[in-house]
Amino acid sequence: MAANTISTYTSLDTVSHYEYSPRWGSDHYPFAIRGYPSIFFIDAWDGFDWYPYYHTTADTLVNLDMNQETAISGAVVALAATLARPDFGPNYLPGD
Repeated sequence: MAANTISTYTSLDTVSHYEYSPRWGSDHYPFAIRGYPSIFFIDAWDGFDWYPYYHTTADTLVNLDMNQETAISGAVVALAATLARPDFGPNYLPGD
């Protein structure tokens, strides 16, 4: 659902990578280890297009790609709006 929403409402690329054990090191982890369904979004997977300043002292506004950050903000709004729909259900796809 998240990948469909992001593809529908933003220009971001999506790659779905499913794991059924929590991957530590991000904001989703405390929820995932307690059994809450969670999504771990990251700007790259398996090394391609990796942001070189991730979690370093150089991870500052000046080093961010503001076009990408704008698209990510749009993805967050689209996901929040999709999840807030009263007719949202397990089979819902954007555009339905």
